[in-house]
Amino acid sequence: MKNLLFIPCYRCEKQIIRVLSKLENYSQYFTEILVIDNISPDQTAEAAHKYVSTHPTLSKNVKVVRNPENIGLGGSHKLAFQYAIEEQF
Repeated sequence: MKNLLFIPCYRCEKQIIRVLSKLENYSQYFTEILVIDNISPDQTAEAAHKYVSTHPTLSKNVKVVRNPENIGLGGSHKLAFQYAIEEQF
């Protein structure tokens, strides 16, 4: 069974690091952790990429993507569900 954890974010540059750090001890329970940044005006996606790249336990299964435009929280949820279906989660 494949498990996907989805983390939607917008203007979460400081919070995303805290969230990802909490997941380090639990990342083995998820096949993939999908972080979707809704084109934040701050450095949310970059902060997530940087944190993940320097933490080997997360770099194996965390994927950070950035929407090309602001599609709202519901739109990010739709993308996550679509991704989960396509990847057979």
